[in-house]
Amino acid sequence: MRITVKEGNGLSYEYDGSEPLAVGDTVLCPENWVSRMKHGPGPFPTTVLSLESAYTGPCSRIIRKVTDL
Repeated sequence: MRITVKEGNGLSYEYDGSEPLAVGDTVLCPENWVSRMKHGPGPFPTTVLSLESAYTGPCSRIIRKVTDL
């Protein structure tokens, strides 16, 4: 499933986890060049904005759904 997340004004990521996602959930995404500048190195938490995406190019995969921070 491709989803849209808040980071970077709507980046798309692939999700194939066993826990279902809903809009507003927090997920842990892999570092990218924008997140490295904003949050420092390593994975970062962000919010699910949409459970679909119009983007059809390559996407990174969401690491996991965050159930506690």
